[in-house]
Formats: sequence, structure tokens, C-alpha cells
Amino acid sequence: MRNILALAALAFLLLAGTGYLLGWYTVDTKLGQDGKRNINIDINTNKISKDVDHGRDFIQDKIKSAEEVVKKAEKEVANHTGGKK
Repeated sequence: MRNILALAALAFLLLAGTGYLLGWYTVDTKLGQDGKRNINIDINTNKISKDVDHGRDFIQDKIKSAEEVVKKAEKEVANHTGGKK
């Protein structure tokens, strides 16, 4: 159970750090008039959607190119073995 919680914490920290570096959100702090600290978190949902779409397209392109490599290799093996599998 402790390992699962540690894994969840690691995943959260990686996502939070990646999101911050990619500009998915910004954190701003200001001192209010009453002396209290105000924290403002702005989430850029348009940037998140754009990055997720880009990542999905990238992965789909990699899968297509891997499938093409496999098909080419299968043809070469079939030609080399005389069509026997």
C-alpha cells in the first residue's frame, strides 16, 4: 500500500513539474491589503489541449512508422525464405 501511495505521489509531482515547465499553469502570490498572502493559480486549458493533441499525433505517427517497418521486414523475410513462413 505504501508503494502505491509513493507511486501516486511521484506521478503527481512529475505531472505538476511538467505542467509548470510547459506553461500549463502559473502561480502568482501577492500580499493583500490586510496583510494576508493571496495565491492565484491560472490554468491555461488551451495550451494543455494543444499539447495533448500534439502528443497524440506524435504517438500515432510513431505507431504508423513502426507498422511500416514491420511490413517491410515481413516482405523481406518472405522474399528471402521464398514465401514460406
